[in-house]
Amino acid sequence: MSWSRGYIDQYHSPRSLGGKVGGIIALLVIAGGRWLLKAPKQKYQVGWSWPKTGLVIGALSVAAWLASGVTNRDYGFSFTQPTISIVSIIIIGGDSAGINWGTFMVLGVPVGAFLAAKITGELSLRPPATGRLIEQFGGGTLMGLGAALAGGCNIGHGITGVSTLALSSIVATLFTVSGVWGMAYLVFRLTARAAAGGITAVK
Repeated sequence: MSWSRGYIDQYHSPRSLGGKVGGIIALLVIAGGRWLLKAPKQKYQVGWSWPKTGLVIGALSVAAWLASGVTNRDYGFSFTQPTISIVSIIIIGGDSAGINWGTFMVLGVPVGAFLAAKITGELSLRPPATGRLIEQFGGGTLMGLGAALAGGCNIGHGITGVSTLALSSIVATLFTVSGVWGMAYLVFRLTARAAAGGITAVK
């Protein structure tokens, strides 16, 4: 595991913390677990519960570190760099040196999503409405720009980076969550106001 330790020591784990890193992680896990256990149950939830989802994602994250390390790629889940490599090769014929374990992971995600939806009977292929398509394109564009500016996406920062106590990832994740909560609040407020005023929202 020298590859992972070298990566963490060089780029992420604060040296000033010394041997306190394990204790800090344990406190965060305990505090976060306590908060989640006391959180109200979601009656409208569809699919897996959050404990099952969290455990599976955690196990897959560890497996991603191990599998990626075997190929000398010292990182776990990440979408930004692999996606940039794929797009650059398709559009400008970029250097294939950027193709690595992460590239094949990104290519496998839509395949895995399709198979999962097919197996569970939730697969439904349909074209989105015009308004919805514009929203998705705009949202995707903003997410891409944000990931490029932040040096990573919600997966690379929120799952992989935070697990190594990377300060940049912690800051990026906090602002990502804040942005999502703020926009969700705004959308719900606008939707409620539109409903009260008898305005039909664009679907």
